[in-house]
Amino acid sequence: MTSNYASELEAATKIFGKNGKLRGVVLRTDADYVRKHYGEQALACVEIVTTEMGAPIAYDSIKAMAWYPASLRGISLLAIMRVLDFQDEDLRQMGWAAPRNSIITKLMMRYFTSLRMLVDRLPAYWRRNYEVGSLSGKLSDHSAQLLLEGLEIPPKMFPYIEGYFTSVVSMVIGNDSEIRMTNIERVVGDGACYKLVISWGKGS
Repeated sequence: MTSNYASELEAATKIFGKNGKLRGVVLRTDADYVRKHYGEQALACVEIVTTEMGAPIAYDSIKAMAWYPASLRGISLLAIMRVLDFQDEDLRQMGWAAPRNSIITKLMMRYFTSLRMLVDRLPAYWRRNYEVGSLSGKLSDHSAQLLLEGLEIPPKMFPYIEGYFTSVVSMVIGNDSEIRMTNIERVVGDGACYKLVISWGKGS
C-alpha cells in the first residue's frame, strides 16, 4: 500500500470496522454502475486503486450472495470516488441507482406495499446485506426517520446515503412524490449513530 492511500484506507475500514461481513451484491452493484456509466477501463482503474489501498477487489470474481469483509464497502466507494473524481451529485446519483440494481433489494421490495411495511422490515432488510451495524426507523406525517447504528460514515459519503435511501422510499411511494433527505447527522452518544430524515410531498 502506498503512503498516499494510508489515510483513505483508515477511513474506509472505520465505516464497518475490521470485523463483520457484507453480501457480495453490494460490491457487484458498485461494479455494475461504474461499468454501465464509465466503461470497463474505469472499473479496471478502480480495481488498481483498491490494490494500492491494500485491499484488492476483483469485482468479476465477487459472488452476489456470498459474504465478504464489510470493510470492502468503504474501500470500494472511496476507490470509485478517487478514480472518477466524484463530486456530491455524482455520489448521490450512484446511491440512487444502487437499490434499483441490487438483486436482494428488488426481491424484497416486491413485498413492501406500504411505507409502514418498509419501516417495520428495515432491520431484516439491513441484515440481508450486512452482518454489522443496524437500521431502524419510524414514520411521521410525510416523513420517515431512520437510525443507522454501529458504523462510521465519513461526511464525504453522505450524498451516497442520501441517494440510496431516498431511492428506496421512492420505490414504495413513487418517483413523483418530491422525496428528499431533509436531515442527516451524527447523534451525540457513546456509539456511532446517524439520524436520517426523509420527507416527501409538496412543502416538505
